[in-house]
This record gives sequence, C-alpha cells and structure tokens, in this order.
Amino acid sequence: MKISCFQNAIDRLRGKKKLKIYPPYYNERIPLKAEYPDVYNAAGRKMEMFFLRDRHFSTAPYGTFPTRFLWDRFNYGLDTHFYTGKSACETMGTPKRQYAWLLEPRIKQPQDYERFEKDKALAEKFDCVLTYDERLLDRLDNAFFFPGCAFSWVSESDADIWQRKSKNVSILSSRKKMCPLHCLRIALAQKCKREGLADAFGTFDGGKP
Repeated sequence: MKISCFQNAIDRLRGKKKLKIYPPYYNERIPLKAEYPDVYNAAGRKMEMFFLRDRHFSTAPYGTFPTRFLWDRFNYGLDTHFYTGKSACETMGTPKRQYAWLLEPRIKQPQDYERFEKDKALAEKFDCVLTYDERLLDRLDNAFFFPGCAFSWVSESDADIWQRKSKNVSILSSRKKMCPLHCLRIALAQKCKREGLADAFGTFDGGKP
C-alpha cells in the first residue's frame, strides 16, 4: 500500500495521468456461446478466435496481428482457451480444450511455476501446459516444450529508424533490470555504444542519442 501511494505521488509530480479502467460486464446467469463473427485475413482465409486470459501482454490485446487466429479476451464461451502465468488459476466457462501457457521465465515469475509444482491437480485441468522450463517438462505428464519469444517494440511510427543506422549490427535494449540477463543486455548495449561496435537504441542509458 505504501509503495502504491509513493508511486502515485511520483506520477503526479511527473504529470503522468492514470487511466481509469473498468472491468468488463458479464451476465452470470446466461453463459456465452462459442459463436464468433467471420473474420478473414488478407489472403481470404477465415481466422479462428481463441479466448485468452492474460496479463503478460495485456498492453498488446491482439499480439503481433496474427494471420490465422485472433485473441478474444472477453468471450469465455469459445471452444479454445489459453491462460498465461497466474491466470491459470482463473479458468472460466466449459471449453472443449484449454491450455496453460507459461511465458515469463522462472527467475522473473517463480510463483507461476511453483503453483504447478505444488498442485498436481492444477496441471490436470489443462489439455497441455506450454512451457520451456526444464523442471516442469520433466515433472508434468502434459507439459509441452514451447519456447517463448517476443516481437520487436519498434512500431510503424519509428519506421525511419533504419536511417540512423551506420553499422550492419544493432542492439535494442530497455533499462529494465528484472533479472540477470536484463543486466547483461544493458552492459552489452553500453559496451557497443561506448566502443562503437554496433548502433545502440533504447532506454538503457536514458534514451540518449
């Protein structure tokens, strides 16, 4: 609580406005249906829709604009469900199939992994547990090797960023220090920038040119 109040005070001093967000409404008496509208990709192929309960990439509700399916974060009536991280404890509806998906590494979100290690029944709720964690792959019968990945945060508004490149190799790093590899990435970016080994972009040094 104290940390939250302190952060709110800092945000006010910085002039940062906090969004007022309301949770979606559900009718608890009437279950949602598995139907969804016909949506087609650029090639004319009909796209599927999967229900997603997630907080890890909640800033990108559609992900990287997939071409074969779309995430639906509201309709738990859909036949296929995905639950990321701690959302595995928040299953909804009666889907035909549902999958747990562990995205963040154990070093960042150890509690997500410990839940599955301590509660065997949790894993049994899912058709499959998607993970790249060696311990869970060895322990859970329904664990499936699924390496995580991330997309580039360079948006179309930064489309001319390549014009500032002077070398064939670039490094893009944020200032996050949430795990040892974040710190290593920052150190590499600083070295590349300091010694002119590669073009370095990002907020690792305050976003200085």
